[in-house]
Amino acid sequence: IEEEKYVVITDEMTGSMRTVEGPQLFFLGAYESVSQPLRKMVLQKNSYVKLMDKKTGERRVLRGPQVVVPSPTEELMEQGQGVSLLKEDFMRVKNTVTGEERIIVGETLFFPEPDDKMGTPRKGFQLQKDEFVKLRDKVTQVITVEKGEKIVFPTSTQDEGTAQIEKAASLRRDQYVLLRDKSGELTRFTGPGLVFPGPQQSFEGREKEAFNLLKGQFVRLFDEKGGVRVLQGEQLVFPEAMEFSIKGVETAIRVDEETAVIVSSRRAGADQWRLVTEKGPFIPSEDDDEVLESKRSEEHTSEL
Repeated sequence: IEEEKYVVITDEMTGSMRTVEGPQLFFLGAYESVSQPLRKMVLQKNSYVKLMDKKTGERRVLRGPQVVVPSPTEELMEQGQGVSLLKEDFMRVKNTVTGEERIIVGETLFFPEPDDKMGTPRKGFQLQKDEFVKLRDKVTQVITVEKGEKIVFPTSTQDEGTAQIEKAASLRRDQYVLLRDKSGELTRFTGPGLVFPGPQQSFEGREKEAFNLLKGQFVRLFDEKGGVRVLQGEQLVFPEAMEFSIKGVETAIRVDEETAVIVSSRRAGADQWRLVTEKGPFIPSEDDDEVLESKRSEEHTSEL
């Protein structure tokens, strides 16, 4: 028997079998038979073999470096290389008997267990300081938000297939952003800083500019229920989540001896107006719908 080979010896009386390894000169017993010479399995440092006993169904994995001689009832199921995972890598491994999955994270050289089926190595989510990723649990449907700066690996029950890295909202002190949740409700967040959405939230657009009001300026903010807020400078104004401005920043009208202002007024009723002659900068109140025009006082007097 050559050094790199072995044979299976069968006792024809009892049916028992055994292996005999080379190199040697072997003499059969009176009731023994011999198989054709078989080649030993030479495993390198990073290789492995998976063997199964045909009688018992038992499986075993042998890793290199070594020379493997299977027992007479074992057959080769799988032969391959261990999987080298870097620190940013992960791989799903499924137990073919129980159906359970587990996550193998680098940095490691991984060899499967006897009942393991290996998936394809993948990269984890490498998050920068202003990045995040949402992962949904396939069993509970719970969403987890993972925020940078780190490498994120899914759990065995989380689905990374549709997940993607997204940018947080990076706000200056004069910016804000709106987040809408699953029910449709909007929430406002103001700067400065990073804003990350919650599990059930998504950005409603991106960063928005606040109204930077100087002295003599104002802004009118309306909501969906018909409410109105009038805010004057000097200040930085952030609209509430459901507020909007039609004209943006406006400048007060200076009323003096020569100038007056006509405004439509809610208090006066529909299609009514009032004349403002009080001296000084005029800024509409929350009850004023619109400044219709400003004219010299004598023009108003002649019209009246």
